[in-house]
Amino acid sequence: MPPGDGHDIARTSTATTGGKDHYDDTVEVDELLPAGSSYVSSSWSCVPTSGNDMHCSSPYIDLDVGKSTSMTIVINVPKAEAARDRCAVTNTV
Repeated sequence: MPPGDGHDIARTSTATTGGKDHYDDTVEVDELLPAGSSYVSSSWSCVPTSGNDMHCSSPYIDLDVGKSTSMTIVINVPKAEAARDRCAVTNTV
Protein backbone atom coordinates (compact mmCIF):
# COMPACT_ATOMS: atom_id res chain seq x y z
CA MET A 1 0.00 0.00 0.00
CA PRO A 2 1.48 3.39 -0.94
CA PRO A 3 2.60 5.64 1.91
CA GLY A 4 -0.24 7.85 3.09
CA ASP A 5 -2.95 5.58 1.69
CA GLY A 6 -4.87 4.72 4.84
CA HIS A 7 -4.21 4.46 8.52
CA ASP A 8 -2.12 1.96 10.49
CA ILE A 9 -3.91 0.91 13.65
CA ALA A 10 -2.28 -1.03 16.51
CA ARG A 11 -4.35 -3.26 18.78
CA THR A 12 -3.15 -5.28 21.77
CA SER A 13 -4.59 -8.62 22.93
CA THR A 14 -3.74 -9.87 26.42
CA ALA A 15 -3.99 -13.44 27.77
CA THR A 16 -3.95 -13.93 31.57
CA THR A 17 -3.48 -17.25 33.35
CA GLY A 18 -6.28 -18.38 35.62
CA GLY A 19 -6.96 -21.34 37.81
CA LYS A 20 -4.47 -22.85 40.23
CA ASP A 21 -1.61 -23.89 37.91
CA HIS A 22 1.02 -21.95 35.99
CA TYR A 23 0.98 -22.06 32.18
CA ASP A 24 3.93 -23.12 30.04
CA ASP A 25 3.40 -23.37 26.29
CA THR A 26 2.54 -21.03 23.43
CA VAL A 27 -0.57 -18.85 23.26
CA GLU A 28 -2.57 -19.17 20.03
CA VAL A 29 -4.79 -16.33 18.79
CA ASP A 30 -7.00 -16.15 15.71
CA GLU A 31 -7.30 -12.54 14.54
CA LEU A 32 -10.38 -11.76 12.46
CA LEU A 33 -9.33 -8.64 10.58
CA PRO A 34 -11.99 -6.11 9.56
CA ALA A 35 -13.13 -6.24 5.93
CA GLY A 36 -10.97 -4.08 3.68
CA SER A 37 -8.05 -3.97 6.13
CA SER A 38 -4.65 -5.62 5.68
CA TYR A 39 -2.08 -7.10 8.04
CA VAL A 40 1.04 -4.95 8.57
CA SER A 41 2.98 -6.51 11.47
CA SER A 42 2.74 -8.21 14.86
CA SER A 43 4.86 -8.76 17.95
CA TRP A 44 4.15 -12.53 17.59
CA SER A 45 4.51 -14.81 14.59
CA CYS A 46 1.38 -14.63 12.39
CA VAL A 47 0.32 -16.52 9.26
CA PRO A 48 -2.72 -15.99 7.02
CA THR A 49 -5.60 -18.43 7.43
CA SER A 50 -8.77 -17.86 5.41
CA GLY A 51 -9.95 -14.67 3.76
CA ASN A 52 -8.42 -11.71 5.55
CA ASP A 53 -7.76 -13.52 8.85
CA MET A 54 -4.51 -14.35 10.67
CA HIS A 55 -3.40 -17.03 13.15
CA CYS A 56 -0.79 -15.76 15.62
CA SER A 57 1.44 -17.74 18.01
CA SER A 58 3.43 -16.44 20.97
CA PRO A 59 6.93 -17.66 21.67
CA TYR A 60 7.08 -20.41 24.32
CA ILE A 61 6.17 -18.82 27.67
CA ASP A 62 6.09 -19.81 31.33
CA LEU A 63 3.51 -17.77 33.26
CA ASP A 64 2.66 -17.96 36.95
CA VAL A 65 -1.01 -17.82 37.97
CA GLY A 66 -2.44 -14.35 37.43
CA LYS A 67 0.36 -13.23 35.07
CA SER A 68 -0.22 -12.04 31.50
CA THR A 69 1.33 -11.97 28.07
CA SER A 70 0.36 -9.57 25.28
CA MET A 71 0.51 -9.37 21.51
CA THR A 72 0.27 -6.20 19.45
CA ILE A 73 -0.97 -6.45 15.87
CA VAL A 74 -0.88 -3.60 13.35
CA ILE A 75 -3.38 -3.43 10.49
CA ASN A 76 -3.84 -0.90 7.72
CA VAL A 77 -7.31 0.51 7.06
CA PRO A 78 -7.55 2.16 3.60
CA LYS A 79 -8.68 5.80 3.48
CA ALA A 80 -12.04 4.91 1.88
CA GLU A 81 -12.84 2.35 4.61
CA ALA A 82 -11.74 4.71 7.38
CA ALA A 83 -13.85 7.56 5.97
CA ARG A 84 -16.92 5.34 5.50
CA ASP A 85 -16.61 3.82 9.00
CA ARG A 86 -15.36 7.07 10.59
CA CYS A 87 -12.19 5.19 11.66
CA ALA A 88 -14.18 2.90 13.94
CA VAL A 89 -12.59 -0.54 13.87
CA THR A 90 -14.27 -2.93 16.32
CA ASN A 91 -13.02 -6.40 17.18
CA THR A 92 -15.44 -8.45 19.27
CA VAL A 93 -14.15 -11.37 21.31
